[in-house]
Amino acid sequence: MIAELLIVTNRAAVLLRKISTDRNEAHDFRSMDVFPKKLQLIGRGHIPPHFVENDVHFYYIRRGSLYFVATSKKDVCAVSAIEFLSRLYHMMKDFCGVVSEDSVRANTLLLHELLCDAMIASTEKLKPYITSDPVVVERSPAAQEDIATRLFGIENRTTPVSTSHKPAVRTSLDEVKKNEIFVDIVERLTAVTDAKGVVSHMEVQGTINVKNFLLGHPQVKIALNEDLQVNAAGQVKGYGNSASIDRCTFHQCVDLTDFDNSRILTVSPPPGEFSAMTYSVSGSGLNLPVRVLVFISDIPNSRDVDVTVRVRCAVPASCNAAYLVIKLPVPSAVSSVSQHVTGPSQEVAFRSEEKLVVWSIRKMPGGEESMAQLRLINHTSHHISKLDVGPASVDFEISKHTLSGLQIRFLRVFEHEHSYVPHRWIRYITTADSFTVKTN
Repeated sequence: MIAELLIVTNRAAVLLRKISTDRNEAHDFRSMDVFPKKLQLIGRGHIPPHFVENDVHFYYIRRGSLYFVATSKKDVCAVSAIEFLSRLYHMMKDFCGVVSEDSVRANTLLLHELLCDAMIASTEKLKPYITSDPVVVERSPAAQEDIATRLFGIENRTTPVSTSHKPAVRTSLDEVKKNEIFVDIVERLTAVTDAKGVVSHMEVQGTINVKNFLLGHPQVKIALNEDLQVNAAGQVKGYGNSASIDRCTFHQCVDLTDFDNSRILTVSPPPGEFSAMTYSVSGSGLNLPVRVLVFISDIPNSRDVDVTVRVRCAVPASCNAAYLVIKLPVPSAVSSVSQHVTGPSQEVAFRSEEKLVVWSIRKMPGGEESMAQLRLINHTSHHISKLDVGPASVDFEISKHTLSGLQIRFLRVFEHEHSYVPHRWIRYITTADSFTVKTN
């Protein structure tokens, strides 16, 4: 299925490459040149997660500053390819503790071994076949880098393979193992809109992530919306607790006996973290959670240009958009930017070396709007064209909300050998994977 695997930095440098030894899958097309060039020409975050070039299919995910890319001669299911890349990322994290550019460079030999056997289902099955020792790379965690840390109040520890019997993610009380299970519905949005907010493409990739820290070997039942519609492409999502998804796949530990009738997943969870269910949603059933409008106008008798950016948080008032960042590329003729924003906890910065205007909003409640008025100051003799401004990219994170409407009715744990009451935690997260606003 997979012909080639690449790990590429956001500077379009190929860190690691693995070609399939299967002659039926191998191809002569130089994929390692295509994706970095697209990254440089189109811009970070603006490449669709699945595209075709010279009859070769490309699939990728972005984690931090790295892109994990898979290619295939055949048109495989995009959800399966992205799930495979996500699983590969988590395997690398299990072995190296930290997945960053430095850790990939330091563990090149180990990761080459890992890519050779990446089709094996889990980290535990891979360990007997991996002979290299990991090089532990220390780093300070970024404030916005790890969603799970903020949601679950837990601490990330770098854990090499030799001590893999200890959990890589621990609670603050390391000496006391709690009976806990975390179920996290994460939806990542890919969208393209024009300057007036009209959507030309929108798709959601969702996962039900489980972090299992329960004693014994319990059985867990996860009940989803009773009226959940599967393979409902093109249908308009209803109101209330209804939800519809186009397609879905499940982890091997999930029993689907009760899924068709009552939408209940019966899970025999392995220790640690895994994705119980992966799904996708597209079409008219989705509502854009953050709407961004961009207006560009010339200033009479001046070479400067006015840019007005409006943003509206179109989610329920009980939810907030956090870490909302709008990045707007500007022409090289722009030497500085004057700005005025409405609302608290906002900041506009001009990165002169990157020619990038960054508007950051720490928190925006549902239903609220804000506006940034920018003047692009041109000290050169060249005229600034409107076509040279943008496109803008949008990043955000929304908790307590899913675009698909998918919810968990109940989460129950059954353990016959132990008598205990486990701690159960449920979270909903919606974040932007690739959100582009065309400005012209």
